Amino acid sequence: MNLSPRAQRLLALQHEKYLQSLPDKKTRIDRYWQAIQRQGWTRELSARLKTELHRLAGSAGSYGLTVLGQKALDLDVLLAGDMETSHSEFSHGPEFAELMLELYRAMDGVITGLPKRGD
Repeated sequence: MNLSPRAQRLLALQHEKYLQSLPDKKTRIDRYWQAIQRQGWTRELSARLKTELHRLAGSAGSYGLTVLGQKALDLDVLLAGDMETSHSEFSHGPEFAELMLELYRAMDGVITGLPKRGD
């Protein structure tokens, strides 16, 4: 597909805007993860975390960040399976925590490569 120079510039700007949004996305995900660690697994917190992970899984892949998208998808799928059960408590254990660390590492890898705002 041949894109006009204008379309290429617009796509590049959109890609840059997405990359610049990653720190805020990480902050939102971390907010819910920290709340879960403090308060325990609840349906509301799990649903909010799942929503953020689901969005990240889809958008990261769309912008070519396949590793990041896959890490978010793995967590999203794990949460989805638990949310379909009738349990009032979620039991993710160390597997979920390790996947969260992998997600953070993937996000940090992208974020640290970004130019600072104002540069």
